[in-house]
Amino acid sequence: MPCIDGNCFDKSYQTNGEMMDSVTKLKTMSNIKPDSNGNYNLFAGNVESCSKKPMSYSNCCHSSIKGWGAELGAKCNTREKHLANMRGRNLCVYVGKKGKGRHKLIKHYYCCFNNMLDKVIQVEGRKQLGMNFGTAKSPDCSGFSLEKIQQLDFEAMDFSEFIEEFKVKFAKNYQPANTQDINSRVEKHFEEINSYNEKASKEQNNKAGWHKGANGFDTQDE
Repeated sequence: MPCIDGNCFDKSYQTNGEMMDSVTKLKTMSNIKPDSNGNYNLFAGNVESCSKKPMSYSNCCHSSIKGWGAELGAKCNTREKHLANMRGRNLCVYVGKKGKGRHKLIKHYYCCFNNMLDKVIQVEGRKQLGMNFGTAKSPDCSGFSLEKIQQLDFEAMDFSEFIEEFKVKFAKNYQPANTQDINSRVEKHFEEINSYNEKASKEQNNKAGWHKGANGFDTQDE
């Protein structure tokens, strides 16, 4: 397992190396399922948007769900709240903005992804392929085809965002060994071993009441 203090983690889990190349290829293989038209759309994201109304001082484009007030939350729709949550988890890429209407309702558009690995592969992959995420008028959050995946150099990608998220999650979920619990389990195990004898009539040794004798035949204690 990787270490938490940074030193041994960085030695065995390089940000740009074979480990990330292998992880990415495994995830790619698990995602290879064609759509109804027989096409492949790997690591695809979703188009999300939020609105700002300068004249009414209404802002539904907070970068975190923590920024919502009761009054503000009532003015913002479910998708905008979902976007704030995704942005707070750093799972979105900003595409652009466009205004419409007399009072200039400003809408901001993003490509959001299910997890950090999908986002990193999309960002780094599009750099290699010379692609962007479209424009506010036409956001492009589509996934990669098999042909495009085969063109990518995963070892050249910067997976630092994914690595940092992994380290945080590992540290948060890591539970040190409970020595007292381990000792009690070991003691209980040895008690069971010490109390064991070969009499088949002893319930904990042979609940079915049968015992295989030295001659290989099943016998039952009288």
